Amino acid sequence: MLGTSSSAHGNLPPQNALKFAKSLLENAHRASDPELAAMYFNEARAALSRMEQPTLEALLSSDGDLDQYLRSETQYVASELSKMLNSLRLQSAQAMERIADNNDLQSTDDDLLHPDDATVADPQDLQRTESDAAMIPCHIFAENKHPPAAQFTLPAHGERLKDTPQLAYCLGLLQTWRSSPDSILDPAALNWLHTTDTNEDEVERLTTLATDVILAFALNGIYDAKFIAELKGFAQVIRCAFPDFIDADDLVNILKAFKDRLRDIPEKPSQSMHELILAVSGVLDAMADVSIKDLGQKKLYDFLSEHLDGLRATSDPSLVYQAAYAYQALQHITDREAIWQSAMSRNGMTTSRHFRIMDPVNDLNLDEILGQLQTIYSESSVHSGGKIQKKNEPSLQEHLQGGCSFECKQAWYPALRMADALLRCGRFTDFKIFICGVPCRQDPVFLWGLCQCLKDVASNLEWDTGTRLNAIALLEEMYRRDEIWGDRAYIKNRIVEILTQLASLPETVKQVAETVLRRLRTNGDSEEQLMDRVYREQGPGNCPFNAAFPLLATPSLLDHVQENLDVEGRLGQLRKQGLKGRNAMYVEIQAKDSLQSLSRNQYSLMDKVKEFLSSDQKLFLILGTPGAGKSTFSRELEGDLWHSYKRLDGVIPIYINMATVDGPHEDLITKVLQNTGFSKDQISEMRRNRKFVLICDEHDQIQSNPDLYTGNMVNQAGEWNVKMLVCSRLRGDQSDYFLSTEQDRQPQPECFQQAVIIPFSADQVRNYIDRYVSIHHLPWKTDEFQRALDRHPGLEDLAKNPLLLSLALEVIPDMVDSGQQRATKKFTRVEVYDQIVEHWFHRSKERLKEQNLSPQSREAFEGLTSDGFANNGVNYLKRLAAAIYKNQDDVSTIEYSKLMDRGTWKEEYFCGDEKNQLLREASPMKCSGNKYQFIHPSLLEYGLALAVFDPQEVNKIAAPNSASRRSSVDSAMSFELNDHDEGTATVVEHSSDFRSPLSWRNFVSDPSILYFLEERVQQEPLFKQQLMAFVELSKTDKKWRTAATNAITILVGAGIQFNGADLRGIQIPGADLSHGVFDSAQLQGADLRKTILRNVWLHKADLNRSQMKGAQFDELPFLNEDQIAMSSAYSSDGKYFASAPGHTINIYTTTNWERIRTFNIGLHFHSNVAFSPGGTIIACGSGNSTQLWSVETGTRLKTITGPHLWIGGVNGVAFSPRGDHIASCSSDGTIRLWNVESGECRQVFSGHQRSVNSVVFSPTGNQIVSASEDSTVRLWDVATGVLHHTFKGHNKTVNTVAFSSRGRRIGSASHDETVRLWDAATGACRHVLRHRLEVLSVAFSPLGDTIASGSIDYSFRLWDAETGVCQHVLCGFNACIRAIAFSPDGAQIAASTDGKVRLWDSRNGICRRIPVSHVEEIQSLAISPKDGCIASGGCDMIVRIWDFDTGKCLNTLQGHEGSILSAAFSPSGDQVASGSSDKTVRLWDTTTGGCRHILCGHVNTIKCIAFSQDGGQIASGSADRTVRLWNVETGACNLTLNGYDGVAMAIMLSPNGDTATCSSSHLYRMDVHSWDAESEVCKKELIGHTNWIQSVAFSPKGDLIASASLDSTVRLWNVENGACCHVLNGHTYSVRMAVFSPRGDLIASGSRDNTVRLWEVTSGQCRAVIERFQSSVECLAWTTRSGLEYLVTGEENGTVQLLQVNEIEGQFSVRLCWNSSPPQLNVAGSSIQDVRGLSDVNRNLLIQRGAVDERVQQ
Repeated sequence: MLGTSSSAHGNLPPQNALKFAKSLLENAHRASDPELAAMYFNEARAALSRMEQPTLEALLSSDGDLDQYLRSETQYVASELSKMLNSLRLQSAQAMERIADNNDLQSTDDDLLHPDDATVADPQDLQRTESDAAMIPCHIFAENKHPPAAQFTLPAHGERLKDTPQLAYCLGLLQTWRSSPDSILDPAALNWLHTTDTNEDEVERLTTLATDVILAFALNGIYDAKFIAELKGFAQVIRCAFPDFIDADDLVNILKAFKDRLRDIPEKPSQSMHELILAVSGVLDAMADVSIKDLGQKKLYDFLSEHLDGLRATSDPSLVYQAAYAYQALQHITDREAIWQSAMSRNGMTTSRHFRIMDPVNDLNLDEILGQLQTIYSESSVHSGGKIQKKNEPSLQEHLQGGCSFECKQAWYPALRMADALLRCGRFTDFKIFICGVPCRQDPVFLWGLCQCLKDVASNLEWDTGTRLNAIALLEEMYRRDEIWGDRAYIKNRIVEILTQLASLPETVKQVAETVLRRLRTNGDSEEQLMDRVYREQGPGNCPFNAAFPLLATPSLLDHVQENLDVEGRLGQLRKQGLKGRNAMYVEIQAKDSLQSLSRNQYSLMDKVKEFLSSDQKLFLILGTPGAGKSTFSRELEGDLWHSYKRLDGVIPIYINMATVDGPHEDLITKVLQNTGFSKDQISEMRRNRKFVLICDEHDQIQSNPDLYTGNMVNQAGEWNVKMLVCSRLRGDQSDYFLSTEQDRQPQPECFQQAVIIPFSADQVRNYIDRYVSIHHLPWKTDEFQRALDRHPGLEDLAKNPLLLSLALEVIPDMVDSGQQRATKKFTRVEVYDQIVEHWFHRSKERLKEQNLSPQSREAFEGLTSDGFANNGVNYLKRLAAAIYKNQDDVSTIEYSKLMDRGTWKEEYFCGDEKNQLLREASPMKCSGNKYQFIHPSLLEYGLALAVFDPQEVNKIAAPNSASRRSSVDSAMSFELNDHDEGTATVVEHSSDFRSPLSWRNFVSDPSILYFLEERVQQEPLFKQQLMAFVELSKTDKKWRTAATNAITILVGAGIQFNGADLRGIQIPGADLSHGVFDSAQLQGADLRKTILRNVWLHKADLNRSQMKGAQFDELPFLNEDQIAMSSAYSSDGKYFASAPGHTINIYTTTNWERIRTFNIGLHFHSNVAFSPGGTIIACGSGNSTQLWSVETGTRLKTITGPHLWIGGVNGVAFSPRGDHIASCSSDGTIRLWNVESGECRQVFSGHQRSVNSVVFSPTGNQIVSASEDSTVRLWDVATGVLHHTFKGHNKTVNTVAFSSRGRRIGSASHDETVRLWDAATGACRHVLRHRLEVLSVAFSPLGDTIASGSIDYSFRLWDAETGVCQHVLCGFNACIRAIAFSPDGAQIAASTDGKVRLWDSRNGICRRIPVSHVEEIQSLAISPKDGCIASGGCDMIVRIWDFDTGKCLNTLQGHEGSILSAAFSPSGDQVASGSSDKTVRLWDTTTGGCRHILCGHVNTIKCIAFSQDGGQIASGSADRTVRLWNVETGACNLTLNGYDGVAMAIMLSPNGDTATCSSSHLYRMDVHSWDAESEVCKKELIGHTNWIQSVAFSPKGDLIASASLDSTVRLWNVENGACCHVLNGHTYSVRMAVFSPRGDLIASGSRDNTVRLWEVTSGQCRAVIERFQSSVECLAWTTRSGLEYLVTGEENGTVQLLQVNEIEGQFSVRLCWNSSPPQLNVAGSSIQDVRGLSDVNRNLLIQRGAVDERVQQ
């Protein structure tokens, strides 16, 4: 044996030893790895040492008469060994570790002469190359051969298969063809593949048959006499079935069948047991060859271990070997394709091991495979406690039992799998190299299995005779060559047994086997001869032959599958349709929980639906706007479910377009299946045994009762087992849209889910465009489309809708390329639809032109073309849309019967003349039977909008005139008025024809139509006039009120403001006036019932005698408290609300918000308040105690006092969820847990280093979280007091904490101006939410998706708890937000501030109209000198450009990464510059919105910027104490000016640009600096303010400076001498900004007291106080236009206002021109005297907000 000393084996003749040593030395020289060379070195030295010792000594010496050739050869080998040793010493220390005694070895000769003293390397460590084959004689397996090919008849398409080998062969061909098209195949196979691979039905049939065979076996099992035959063929079916069709459960069921069969096998070893275990091993091998997901080892082990363990003790080694083999196969089934498996797969040795499919001589990286096996071998050796020593050699039984373990993988199993695969594929040369190089070469179990493999080859009649004889020759070599294969007696006995069995075969193999047996018996030693005699007496044993061919069939399984009821065949057709229905343009859709939710907590809709499908819930409603992707998602879901469908017991998905089904509210599934071709028996079988997912699309198009769930009686006894998904348009209240009105038939709430599809994100849009470009092969690239969208911000919203995006992508190139003017215009959605529809009809015209039309149709077509085909088509679409809305209430599906609909409105459009038929065919409609439908509902809505106003017919439309109309019925959404509602008002009714669809019904709940019309208003002045006329007509004729309601809703949505408008007597019930501006409007006697007035601006409006019953403000009156409420809370049932101002606690009922209790706590009360879970007790801290009060009686129930006095008293209290304990926190740094009943202290939580400010229980009550002045948040275990987590991140006091409703998140508010969201389980900080000043309060919404925070910066913010995005900022408070509370149902939010508790009603959700405005405070304003455009920038990092005349947002400029603190227009107005806290200045193109330059260089915030008068330079002043001058054209910095302290506040350049003047502030001091081109030439100090300076402004002439300060004053300074001219006193809070009027005679100042004051420069007197603002006025700009002066204001709440300033006879007045968007309700100064129907709650709300009711005042 190689590497073994001469003491272990007999000596070799000199010639043999020298030949062997030289061969190994050659291997060593060729080895690239030093360690490998060292191994061959050891082997060569050991081979040489096997000469007889005297002979070796003589040959190495110079004396003697020995053969000179032998002497020279021996000395040559010794010399080469010495050189090799020296070389290895130089190459690698690791290599030397492979050489015996390398530290003491002096010469190779000594080692050769004393071999017993050297330790040689273990052969299992050897690395192999191709030279390893030298261990086997060259004539054995000298070349590779093609494996024998099984001959199968390939079936015709659809032909019944004969047996499973035929099926396995077909699938093997398909897999091989797809993975390796260049495979060697016979012509018949190639011809069959060419026709089959392209036939999806046939491929699916074959694959389905294989899968069904596996499932049939797994579910039913086979227990007859054919079982073993079934298993042998069954293994090949598993290998050849497509992997995606088999899952873990299938294999587990197969093993279960094995378990049942094994139980019936007798314990005594027998032929049947051998065959069964051998067949089971083959199936396990097949399982290991395929990749199965989610398959756990324990699952597999549990099924077979019981019976395999029983085989370990049997005396039959063949049976024990098969058990060990099965154990190892089980362990490798769960591998993710190890290197040896991957190599087998790549080289066709798993799929094709029984068929001539692939080339058997492909390259194979054996080194890689052997390296992997070496790793496994090493691990198994370590596991077994090290290498086995010769002296204690275990028996064969012990070796085999070592493999019968599930704890360690043995290297012999993958080695045998590889060796077997190489033999079966005819790769004999690789086989020789592999078995010689494998690290487990002398492992007895490997040798046992290798003998079996050779036996299989020798006994396989399909192999040629030479190959079979080579196998016998190798068995003889293994018997004889002890130095290579070992000398274990039981292996030799096994070889003799195999040769004896082979001797029983006929012909040549028998003769050769008998000859080898005789030779072995003759030449063997006495021990071997004795072993041979014993074997012949015992016989050959039970181990059978395992020939690979012929394959045994599984007819019973295959016949069973093919004769089964053809439900699956029919479902296969349905599956095929479902898979084809998937849209290649599908992009993952995002959704949120509900329309009403304030959260932006979005998620993958597909993931949410799959979560629903795996739950117990039965009903899922998917809502979305038209074109949002509902149908595309439905098709994708259907395809996805079909893709993962499991035959026989899988869930069946069915997609249904509800508009195509008659009577869908009854027996829907039966109707659909019948239409698909299922028989009654099949439907009955599926009703009893199958599960369905019903995907009901376009539910809103059902014309009958839409009660699907209850009407179809699903999920009831004996009925369909269904999960139902319903897709519907988003419109109005959807919660019960498709449910029965009978409450007892509705599904329970816990069985129902809902999701609202949200618009595409920017990433989704880009992904969609990528797919669109790649699929349609357009000349435009993705970036070009993206630039077009970016260049035209009007397309942003359109691009968020998948359908509109796809249609827009067709027309955008033409729109962009149609001219320079169009390239700079912003596209709106309605403009794109104009182009889409026109493009559609042009394309339809070309299609019709090519058709073979009848003479009548051709004549009609020519007539339409001469008049303008597209114009006629658009007119048809418009008329049809109007007819649909008028006659069937906007249901877009038209069901037409020529017989039944004769004489109806449908006849005109569907059975009219030839022209109408052509136009219908050309329209964007689809037809299903007798049902017609627009390809998308948005086209119907566009058509109706066109019917309301068509720009192409502006010359034909006149404003409505009441004198020319005839009578009509009221609209569907009619507001019937009783006499007592009408009052005494006289309404004159005029006849009218109501041609405008706006007169037919109320469209307030149809946002898509309103969006189209709102865009028309912004484009077409005539349409605006028409709508104004409708409003005007409603004053005298109630028949016009529906039209007026729609008209004013559209006008307000379009941004039209009604400041000072005469709206007396208008009738607009149900109108949506959200965010509308009606400053000083006259609304006396107006009908405003059920109007939506969310955040409406009614400043100084006159509402006297108006009707306001049901008006919705979505706010509640605030609660007036005597002092600031430090805490507030709702009871758990929502009935009570507690507020804690001063030293008292006030209790209110939430039904009418009346105060019912007041608890006087005492002077030491400074904690929060907490309700008990039942709402009957309220707790608070007072001094060193905790007090409990009865809500019902108002009495104090108990005072709990601690055993020790706490320094500073109790800061916070909290009830446990069960109400039996109270936690209190104190200034002494501890939290204490008290028993409510006994008052006993149960637990003290210590660890905080300073005062603990807040404590809260987790929802389960198992944990407590606390917040402390030591800047930490800590989480404690309630039962043990153990600290779970210390949350670190805040760097200042933590004021309060809150748990989310599910206990997964913790929110903390701190003095470091942040709110942090923590993961309660891990302690990780998920988000940091930033305010501008300290944060005092934080609370989670009941759903946990929103978090609210209140700050000293006077703002109340709502954040998305999942993403950390700020959703809304509520400003206008005059004090910090001390406490926040959500009602238990989330319908109300309370915030405590400035002696008031503000309340918001969130039950009506968020209005559809999202105003365009800043979401945070505005800090910079600028006015263009050219066209008067206004630029505003703020803390939201956005610059917005506003139209001076209309207030419309023209452009949104994004790119800054910090607040925008300064802005300036260039003299030409084509550029605007913005300076930011991100230390950059950006130059923007005001037309396109593109950023021209980013000016970098400052190292701190940029506070002021100014252009030179020629526009060539821009100056920027920074807090880094420098002023920089930049070249506008290049963006380069020309000059940096230094020399001042503090922060640059204002800067001005001289007309020629050669002098710069800057004013800087440093604390309370202000300096004025002037520079010329060389250096600073002037500096003056202006001292006088007593607090920080906020802003500085130069007068137009530059001779005066106005400074605004936190000391509430404005100071006027003389630049020349630095003298203070005037101190302007009057503001009650800090002044944020002061600016000069364009003439320089006035100064305007804005303050945190929510006012603007106008001051006279010469006298310093205050000339006017403007009190119309809802929040702090942060910045101002003043301009003159057409002789009139205008003041622009920017507020803390993000509002921009344009005010016209008028002076008449010395008196100043202002008029609101426009307001960017009211962020909150403003009714200050409005008159509500004699308003009718106004609820008491709403009346109180309006009066609180400043409305005037003279009767109340009297």
